[in-house]
Amino acid sequence: MSSESETGKIRRQTAAGRSKAARKGDTAAPGQSDRLQVVRFTLAGREFGVDVRSVQEIRRAAELTVIGDGSSTDSRVLNVRGQAVTVMDLRRRLGLPPAQGDIKARVIVIEHEHKTYGLLVDAVTEVLRLEQLSLEPKPIPDMPLDANAICGFCSIDEQNVIILDVAGLVKT
Repeated sequence: MSSESETGKIRRQTAAGRSKAARKGDTAAPGQSDRLQVVRFTLAGREFGVDVRSVQEIRRAAELTVIGDGSSTDSRVLNVRGQAVTVMDLRRRLGLPPAQGDIKARVIVIEHEHKTYGLLVDAVTEVLRLEQLSLEPKPIPDMPLDANAICGFCSIDEQNVIILDVAGLVKT
């Protein structure tokens, strides 16, 4: 997804999903309702998703500010309406190999317990609606990822999509 209009489309879809959930009074955590909407994205050639209810917006990674001397362990921040938001490199957090720089990279801005975070991903692809019954519990086969960061997985188009748990991701 490389055009700003596609990013705007996903931003509108995530906002619409949150508004619809709020109107229905849907505050159930992932795994507690019949349907789950997720923002689908890629990292190191693998497919992932996060619950749309925690997503505020999606921004281009080019908007990031690096704090430090440019090493791989430096902090990254994003200005979101005047607020400096810390951005987590999901590749590093999940133990995946470092990125080689990609113009499709995006930051998924999420909110958890009234705090805002950014998740640096390779590319955002779509918003999916999943039946809860299609979500398999962890562990994920052949995936050496932090179990606290994973809700489960599902198969879409013959690919495993790993659904991440926002609470587990932001826990230090």
